[in-house]
Amino acid sequence: MMKDFFKFRLKAISVPSPRLVRDISKLINNPELSDVTFIVEGKQVYANRAILAVRSEYFLVMLNNGMRESMDKDAPIELEDVSYDIFMKVLEYLYTDDVLNTKCTTLAEALSLLVLSERFMLDRLKSLCEEIIRRDMVIENVIEIFIASHRHRALSLKDLALEFILSHLENPEIITGLTVRFHVYYVIAP
Repeated sequence: MMKDFFKFRLKAISVPSPRLVRDISKLINNPELSDVTFIVEGKQVYANRAILAVRSEYFLVMLNNGMRESMDKDAPIELEDVSYDIFMKVLEYLYTDDVLNTKCTTLAEALSLLVLSERFMLDRLKSLCEEIIRRDMVIENVIEIFIASHRHRALSLKDLALEFILSHLENPEIITGLTVRFHVYYVIAP
């Protein structure tokens, strides 16, 4: 009886790697398979209501709960004050849950993505943006990062920027940056 057992070779079954994220990402900006169209910087962007709604409370409310955008399901939704490139990065995140291909090339792009992640209520994306920005924090941009993180409630990033500022207070660029920003935001601004 034991001899029969050893006659069978127990070899592993080859299981293909997961494809869900790769397949779902094919829906990004796909006009044939979309059911909602956005106009961003004059360009049409195609998406799927169901995916947007389950990934973001902002889009759930916008697309399904009686807001103007949900009334006429065929009418394009114009997004003002949104960069086309940054919106495409947000869509990629919504469909893939990652920012692997959404690397920001400039601090301005990363900060814009942070702002949109807050607007669209995407806490994970916001944290990923904070991490991207943190890695690029230097004396020349820390004041801008601190101010942006304060304005957009990126509390972890704000704490890191403040710590960075305090540890470099002897640097003339930090003092100048703080003086100029304080003067512009608290003396000149109403």
